[in-house]
Amino acid sequence: MDFYFIQLFLILLFGGYVSILPMPLAKKRKVFLIFAFLYLYVLEGFRSLKFGGDPWYQDLYRATSWIPWSSILYWDKYLYFKSETGYVVLNKCLNLISNNVQFLYIFISAVYLHSMYKYLKSCSVMPILSVFVFYVVFWFQSFYVLRQYLAIAMCLYALPFVFQRNLKNFAVVMVLAFTIHQSCIVFAPVYFLYNYKIKLNLKYTILFLGACVAMMMTLRVIMQFSFGFLTGYDSYLDEELEGDGNFKMALVYIFFFVCYALFAYKKRESLEENLFFKMLGIAIILQMAGTGFVLMQRLNLYYAISILVVIPNTVKMMKHGWMKIGFVSFTMSLYMYIMYLDFVKDRYQIVPYDSILF
Repeated sequence: MDFYFIQLFLILLFGGYVSILPMPLAKKRKVFLIFAFLYLYVLEGFRSLKFGGDPWYQDLYRATSWIPWSSILYWDKYLYFKSETGYVVLNKCLNLISNNVQFLYIFISAVYLHSMYKYLKSCSVMPILSVFVFYVVFWFQSFYVLRQYLAIAMCLYALPFVFQRNLKNFAVVMVLAFTIHQSCIVFAPVYFLYNYKIKLNLKYTILFLGACVAMMMTLRVIMQFSFGFLTGYDSYLDEELEGDGNFKMALVYIFFFVCYALFAYKKRESLEENLFFKMLGIAIILQMAGTGFVLMQRLNLYYAISILVVIPNTVKMMKHGWMKIGFVSFTMSLYMYIMYLDFVKDRYQIVPYDSILF
């Protein structure tokens, strides 16, 4: 456990060092993000094959090596694995470069972390705070949910097309993501949410939070019905598998949702800022509905990444320096506590390093 806290400290220390360098702010942010994600990439991409990865991914990678290209679209006749065709084809292509399973981890880690780098570089006004939250909440899970995090990466690559209002390119990227992990279909409405700006006021916030509770049971029934038709996803309806949903995190998201609504009230928001706020609202609904229901927990990941932008945007909306310092300190303390609780409970079972001595 100490290894992970030390890595986080080193990343923050480098961020502090970069902040005092005599260079433009944009360059400081870029230098910090490059260092942070390259550092995380080494730890994730070159981890031991024995840890932080479902053996299913390794077995599938090895098995695709002997499927003939002429039959790749009929891979299900050769393999007993449940997967999407796009992911199987990707494994086949990677096998042309190397049949070492380590290359699968190297490739997926590179794609996912690069997408996150691009996302935070263009959308976060406080990259060091965003990286801190990313490290605590999302980074560890990407070790063993490879397919979905690859789909999340493609959704992040599609996000600029939402801002550019380029439906054609957005649709192409989303179709490719769908061939990797069908659950990414829940991200498609983001394109159409962009132009519908929500007016921030206390009445709306209260109504929205009330709707979260009211829609929980309805959404569960809808998802149970619809995901039963998607290949390989019926198993998620009953099993207690890994996910990102619990009521504790729902309360955390609600707290930051309310904070942003309060500080952004009567202030000029960009459409991009308002979109991330709406995404966090959807994440709250999915998080609450996903408590004890793994399918919703997994869907929540596509929208929960908005927290990496909403928290820095909340700080930006604050007028007083003492308020900003207090809010950032509280946020970091809260997530450090969450990280500690996760390690104490079960995270030690899936991370690839036990201590600073590996």
